[in-house]
Amino acid sequence: MDIANKHVLITGAAKRLGRAMAERLLREGARLSAHYHTAKEEAQELEQKATQNGQAVHCIKGDLRDPSTAKDVIDKAVATLGPVDILINSASLFYPTPGDSATASEWETLLSCNLTSLFFLCQHTHRTQPRGGTIVNLADVYAERALAGYAAYSATKAGVRSLTRVLAKEWAPRWRVNAISPGPILFPPHYTEEQKARSIDRTLLRRKGEPSDIAAAAKFLIENDYLTGVDLNVDGGRHLSLF
Repeated sequence: MDIANKHVLITGAAKRLGRAMAERLLREGARLSAHYHTAKEEAQELEQKATQNGQAVHCIKGDLRDPSTAKDVIDKAVATLGPVDILINSASLFYPTPGDSATASEWETLLSCNLTSLFFLCQHTHRTQPRGGTIVNLADVYAERALAGYAAYSATKAGVRSLTRVLAKEWAPRWRVNAISPGPILFPPHYTEEQKARSIDRTLLRRKGEPSDIAAAAKFLIENDYLTGVDLNVDGGRHLSLF
């Protein structure tokens, strides 16, 4: 699929990997609906910068911990820029949830944001774009090998990987659905230097990646029309070192 002039919706577009993908696809000529939750200033900055460059950006606030938000986000995007051609589900929560102490509230929060809302974003996008399109979901290397101490998070990302494959089967040939599993790129704020070093040491390339690596992967999955049901590991080979 050509990216130029396509309507792209990215969740979590104001910061981190979502921001990197947003800026890359804008440079390719996309029209962008940029979802954000709390990052209002970053979203406004993205919109202002894009407007100055003659690029079309519409920011949409929404709390994806509430699954009903998904339809509202899609409806607002469609009302402003038309049916969504490319959906990128980047928004995600990540924090420790050990199996022996995680609470029901923590479980529900992670499940709602990382998986349930993602499913309904896909569903509503599919329903509102009769021509078909492409979806890219951000999974994680821990969808393959769960991360100890992060039971709920690992479960949600395994769900993202499975959902990607199911929707690729159900919605072919009009829709292509793929995933990206990033490795150590942007570390969570709560990570210690020891945790960062250990994560990097487990890659085959012995270095962390850059947000631009994920943006390039998203562009590749969008443009290659013969890829669907793929989970692309962009992790410096870390998925191999986990076996």
